[in-house]
Amino acid sequence: MAEIRRHDEISEDVQEINQQINEEYKVWKKNASSLYDFLVTHALEWPSLTVEWFPDVEIGATTTSHRLLVGTNTSGQEPNYLQIYRLNMERSDADGAEMGFEEYDPEKQELSGTNSQPNKLRLLQSIPHPTEVNRARYMPQNPDLIATKTAALDTLRADVLIYDRTKHPSQPPPEGLSGGGIGAQMRLKGHTREGYGLAWNATSAGEGHLISGGEDATVVHWDIKNYKTSNAALGMDPLGIYKGHTGYVNDVGWHNSQPTVFGSAGDDGKFFIWDYRVPPDAAPLAPKHALPQSNVPFTSLSFSPHTQHHFLVSTAESILLHDLRFLTSSQNFKSLHTFTPTDNVPMFKDATAPAIQSVIWSPTEETVFASSGGDRRVRIWDCAKIGEEQTEEDKEDGPPELVFIHAGHIDVIGDICWCPGFDLPTKGKEKKKNSADRSEGRWTMASVDENNGLHVWQVGRPIWAAGEVELNDMDLE
Repeated sequence: MAEIRRHDEISEDVQEINQQINEEYKVWKKNASSLYDFLVTHALEWPSLTVEWFPDVEIGATTTSHRLLVGTNTSGQEPNYLQIYRLNMERSDADGAEMGFEEYDPEKQELSGTNSQPNKLRLLQSIPHPTEVNRARYMPQNPDLIATKTAALDTLRADVLIYDRTKHPSQPPPEGLSGGGIGAQMRLKGHTREGYGLAWNATSAGEGHLISGGEDATVVHWDIKNYKTSNAALGMDPLGIYKGHTGYVNDVGWHNSQPTVFGSAGDDGKFFIWDYRVPPDAAPLAPKHALPQSNVPFTSLSFSPHTQHHFLVSTAESILLHDLRFLTSSQNFKSLHTFTPTDNVPMFKDATAPAIQSVIWSPTEETVFASSGGDRRVRIWDCAKIGEEQTEEDKEDGPPELVFIHAGHIDVIGDICWCPGFDLPTKGKEKKKNSADRSEGRWTMASVDENNGLHVWQVGRPIWAAGEVELNDMDLE
């Protein structure tokens, strides 16, 4: 007979976990100045399940200016919006630049870096959205076009919407969306249930191609270049609907150099590699990956932007590195390496959220990727450190390939993204060949959580630039 626990016993467990989370957070705050070169935490008005760093940057004399894409999740309590924020960051080569930290502001729930006046987030644009924004991604070839995943608009449909942000004012009209409108420039049909997987094709040959995964167990593919504005109200049918999965499709992603190839990861314990030149009703290129356990869901998928062969898929508890050259259509295949967090992290109130539900390669570091999820951690991994020798003390912190943990969130992390990276202009008579040494935005990320948190942070140079700068252990608790 199953044990029945009283409500007060469960409440005591929750209180104990919350207390442990608060203690961890206090330690993290004290160590932040030694762990980061840049850090801003910001309390959004509503939680965001999505975040993406726009590719454009404005370079000033002492600061660089960036844009971040988020979306609200009000759970029906208020209207929802697709939002764009402006972020100013101090240039690392600015005269007199110092990267210290201010005290935590408990009223605003924010922790900002020194030079805090320029290091602020400012809302640039709010675009009315008909439902919670499950996911938002801009089109790489034209970042003014933004695709969103909606919650179900009605009992039959959960369309993907396309917004041209230049056709919307900075501030939404007071009346919001009227008459049941959606406010979008395009409406893409094909899904019957909502979801979170959404990806644009970043290749020049694949411009305009968009894929989406949903709880209806399908991957849907569109080419918006074929969209006809005369039929905007009716929406556009997909190029193809792929039905290899038997459970939720949690994530989708395009290959970064093969414009017709994409992948999907599902709750059914399957991930597939597809080629849209093959009819949707044909078998996918890659079959189910076999795991020792049965029915282990795959939560996320990411193709390397630096190599043609490597990609990552994650389960709730581990991340698998694969090589496309080892795939066959007739047998299961083994991963090159399995990355597994070993630190003991208490789960928050949402015990159903997978510990790992997002994985994404770094755009600037060939061997580096990040993962995040329900355990409130963003972890950064480096494949180049696989197999490095460790002391017994180092082993307690995790495997050698786990190089950094961002532990500042106090709730489930909804999404993460990397800064695309950029170069500062050369000064004076400096040689151009040295410009790569001043590449900005490396090891810099943004992350959002379900407690309204938006964090923007750069890992401290002593941590990732081994041998160049030494980190004083006395600075850490």
